[in-house]
Amino acid sequence: MSHPRQPTPDRSTRVNHGILSPRVTALRGRLDELIRGTLQLAEKLPTTNGELFPHSRDYESVAPHCLLLVGAKPSDTSRLLDLLAGHAISNAGNTPHASRPLLHHCYGKQTAKISPASDPQATHHAHDLLRHVNFIEARDISAFPAQNDSRLAAFARQAELVFFAISTSDPSHAASWKHLTAWQESELEKVVLVAMPADENADHNEADCINMLAETSRQKLGRALPAFGIKDGIAALRDCLTATLLTPGAGRRTLEEALARGEKSLRRIEDQIEGLNRKIRQQDRFMDDVERDFASMRASFAAKLPGHIEKVASVFNHEAAIAAAHLKKRLNPFSSIARLFTGGRVGIQMHSVFTERIQQAVMQIAATDGEAIAASCKEHHQLLKQKTIEEIGAIPNLPDDVGETLARAQEHFLERIEHSAKRGIVNLSFRNPLEKMLRRRNTSLKSFAAVVLTLTTIGASLGAIGIQWAAILLCLLAALFLLGGLWVAWATRQTILNDFSQRLSEASSAFAANLHSEYETAIGTLLAEYAASLKPIRAHIKREKDALTPLTRRWQELFLGFKALAQDL
Repeated sequence: MSHPRQPTPDRSTRVNHGILSPRVTALRGRLDELIRGTLQLAEKLPTTNGELFPHSRDYESVAPHCLLLVGAKPSDTSRLLDLLAGHAISNAGNTPHASRPLLHHCYGKQTAKISPASDPQATHHAHDLLRHVNFIEARDISAFPAQNDSRLAAFARQAELVFFAISTSDPSHAASWKHLTAWQESELEKVVLVAMPADENADHNEADCINMLAETSRQKLGRALPAFGIKDGIAALRDCLTATLLTPGAGRRTLEEALARGEKSLRRIEDQIEGLNRKIRQQDRFMDDVERDFASMRASFAAKLPGHIEKVASVFNHEAAIAAAHLKKRLNPFSSIARLFTGGRVGIQMHSVFTERIQQAVMQIAATDGEAIAASCKEHHQLLKQKTIEEIGAIPNLPDDVGETLARAQEHFLERIEHSAKRGIVNLSFRNPLEKMLRRRNTSLKSFAAVVLTLTTIGASLGAIGIQWAAILLCLLAALFLLGGLWVAWATRQTILNDFSQRLSEASSAFAANLHSEYETAIGTLLAEYAASLKPIRAHIKREKDALTPLTRRWQELFLGFKALAQDL
């Protein structure tokens, strides 16, 4: 396989990326952030993501890339390791494991699983590069059998790239080429030959050695493996690794697997969010049904209003007839003349009695209606509570009983109707015309009474001094005026009664119409007070909507992030 060259990365950065280019570390960093964001989002939803990210709470970063370093002796792989890592991490000969043929260099204490076939001895380092790259150091190739099923071949299958360190003093090292000829084509595609000087001061032509390695690989393997030297640093090796990790193929497996897992987890989260959205839409439809129930209840009671107002009008007319009979009795001619001397406020008394009786009658109808509405609301609440548990679940603070709420609502309903009835009667303005007519009548009767009294007094005086004929004449004249006063009292009584009855008859429809509007408003207010007891349901739905909005927004951000990263790859 030919490894395409990538443009040499900008090495002006102060961060020592070693063999990894800044572009690869940036891509890994973005992928880390997206996966962490996905896991954090998943924790806020009822999503099972364990199979996608085992031990997700302990997640630290994308799995590190695996590079296999193979050499004829430990000094070759150690020098190559220090060069690729950008730090002196080999400590060749100074570790307890220096004699081991295989070492796994990783970050911290968390050792990545390198191969199911065998796990080499792990050594831990604090360099950040090892968060992204693990190095498997095969320090002595002669310690492994030159077979396709050897441990070394198994690690080659796991690695993204295999660096074969071959000394410039012995480019045709028999053991190295024996191993390579035993490997399969898929393993050879990952191999990069690195010409290693026998020592730093050795004077070998590196270019000739690279050409010799390429020619030897062509002869022994039937293909020219890429070969590099180390005199000019690791720029060319870094470009080769970058191309391997970012070009579609086996080398990009680590990034693609992490990206695929992240996208798969995000799709599952999308399903969860869509499920929650469906649930909220279902809850909204449920509340729409509840609102329609309220509208239906309001319309049902409003449809009964004409019958109730008919009752009120009938009561009004009945009370008006009673009031007229009572007024007729109070306006009896003899009683009227007697009240000229004893006093009496007929107009005020009639208004008070009529108002009180009308209010009592209206309040009896209103009390019956209020109880009927409250009973309907109680029945509705019991059904609604059961449906709410079925559709939404248990709602905190939702009252089990709305008896107290409805009792207060009934009180407010009756207070409003009482106030409306009183205001409606006051607005009828039959008291002032009645009192005006009564005052004119009393003035006339007082005039007749004054004349009768004057004539009677003078006649009595003349009779006392013996002028009998004059006394008799004046008494007859007084009797005549008395009869005239009684006739006026009788005639005005009829006029007043007719006017009073006519005014009440005309006021009946106006009073009923005004009460109809107020009655409808009062029913709406009573139902609104009952509806206020359902605020916990609306608050619960709103909380769920408010909680889901930022989660949906975060999902969209992560979705776009994964898409952008996939494009960059």
